[in-house]
Amino acid sequence: MLNIQLSTIILTIINVLIMYVVIKKLFLQQVMDTINARDELIKKQFEDARVANEDADRKKEEYSKKLESARTEAEKIVSEAKDNAQKEKELIIKDAKNESQQIIAKAKENIVAEQKKAKDEVSAEVARLAIIAARKIIKTGEQNDARSN
Repeated sequence: MLNIQLSTIILTIINVLIMYVVIKKLFLQQVMDTINARDELIKKQFEDARVANEDADRKKEEYSKKLESARTEAEKIVSEAKDNAQKEKELIIKDAKNESQQIIAKAKENIVAEQKKAKDEVSAEVARLAIIAARKIIKTGEQNDARSN
């Protein structure tokens, strides 16, 4: 069987207690300090990550609002540009119609003036030819009278 002596057991217990005290005094506080420091570092990193995440969410919301505002402004600008283009188109068409009406009116005036001028020229030519014919008739009549006399 086992041959265990009481002195060996007592010495073993004393050795274990001494080792416990030495380890506790020398190493346990350093290990606990390291564990506590690591725990604080992890907590700080989690807090920093939470703050960064909240900041990112806030910035994302701001950018979303700015983007929506920019889209609204762009739609407004496009709408105003379309309205201005339509007004400009209508103005150009109106001006073109007015100008074409003025050109037509001027052309009609020119036609009337040319017709009057042509009539006057024809009348003047007829009158000139009538005078020439009358002179010839008078001349012929005088020649006939002179022969008869």
